Amino acid sequence: MDKLSTSDWVAILAALGMVLALLGNIRSWIRISKADVERLVRIEAKLDTIVQSEEKAILRVEDLENKQEHLDRRVTVAEEQAKSAHKRLDRMENIPRQKN
Repeated sequence: MDKLSTSDWVAILAALGMVLALLGNIRSWIRISKADVERLVRIEAKLDTIVQSEEKAILRVEDLENKQEHLDRRVTVAEEQAKSAHKRLDRMENIPRQKN
């Protein structure tokens, strides 16, 4: 192999510098700082709290829906009883009254 000229050495050193700079940037992109980890832990804890709150809200809504269904049935029964009572009253009005 022939002897390298000064410009060849400059080109090799420049290329080596670019590779090292690129590796340093990649390393900094991959590295997660302690502050980032703590921030991610706080975010995860908040998400867990939100999920738990949502689950409680869903259970409460289901409970309210069940109570609503129960009340709907009770109102239907009361309406039917009122209708039946009105019919009985109407029949009683049509019966002639006896004089004492």
